[in-house]
Formats: sequence, C-alpha cells, structure tokens
Amino acid sequence: MNIGIWWDSITWWAFDYTGGGWANRVKLKFMKNLTKNWLEISCLGINGDITDELLYRFEVEAKARKCDVAIFAIWINDSCYIWEKTNNLVSIDKFEKNLNKLYKISLKLGMKKILFVWLTPVNEKLTTPLAISSKWKSYANDIIKIYDQTIKKLCNSNWGYYIDIMKYITLKDLDDGIHPNDKGHTKIANIIYNHIKNII
Repeated sequence: MNIGIWWDSITWWAFDYTGGGWANRVKLKFMKNLTKNWLEISCLGINGDITDELLYRFEVEAKARKCDVAIFAIWINDSCYIWEKTNNLVSIDKFEKNLNKLYKISLKLGMKKILFVWLTPVNEKLTTPLAISSKWKSYANDIIKIYDQTIKKLCNSNWGYYIDIMKYITLKDLDDGIHPNDKGHTKIANIIYNHIKNII
C-alpha cells in the first residue's frame, strides 16, 4: 500500500528537530512495527502551501507514487488573514471548491481511502500577527474552526475519514504559536498512526 501525505510546513516537519515531523514519525513507526505487507509513505508537505497550490501538484505526485491512500493534513494557511479576518489567503467559498476538486482527483486516481486531518489550534498571542511572517500574516482560532467545519461537513457526506487532533493539542505543544514542537508532532503522529492501522 502506498500512502501520500500532503500539505504545508507542519506536514513538512517545521520545528520538530528530533523526529523530522509527524508525517516522518508515522513513517518510522510503520517501518519499525509492520510485520506483513509492504507500506510506503511519502511525506509531501511544502512550507506555506495553500489549496490553490496543492491543486497544481497533487495529481502528478499521487500518480507518480501510485498512491492508494491520500492524507490531507492541516489547512491552516488557507484560513490565514492579512489585517482583516475576512481577508483570507483563500476565501471559505474557494476553499470548499478546492476541496471538492481534490476529492474528485482522488476518485479519478482510484484512491482506496481519503483521510482529512482537523486543524491544530494556535496561540493567538503569537499569531496575530505571526512574528516570523514578513507579510503580517495572522491566524485566529475562530477562523480556523470555520474552515475546519467545512472539512467536517464534507466528510459527513461520506467523503472520507475525519481525524480529530484539535482536542489533543494544547498551547504547550506549540513552538512559535502555530507549529507543533517535538511533543506536539509526537502526539499527532500517534493519533494518525492508529487511524492508518485501522484501515490497512
């Protein structure tokens, strides 16, 4: 089975200096514990990615790896806003349309399973605006939850699996207010590892 994990800097590995990010931690756990059937996991996160950009690369990357399972993880950059909470990088309407396109591509490619990961919380004291951003990007939990509800609504329409990690991640699990630290990445990896085990 081939599994592709797509999204942004949190999927990529940002601020996990010991394990290389939750996606890599999931990969390592399977390499260590899998006793039968080959499992290949590709970590395909890109720093700063949004749904518009993922649409350009998803089909090519999934097809090249012959992916049976797609995990779409962390949509937080779409919800990001500049100055005003309504000035999001990707509007909520466009976001939903992009999710529908990704879903249709997954079906076209014959994916056996599609998993969607709920967003992580942010520490708004550090993310309004985000200190490391040169473009005054801001992230707020009430906006993040609106975007997450769109994911949940689509999953309730039999789209795919919905993995809730928000309730497990606390502000102590964050490094710079938005990216998980080693402990946060470990928590996410354990949750997603157990979900994948149940579907393979």
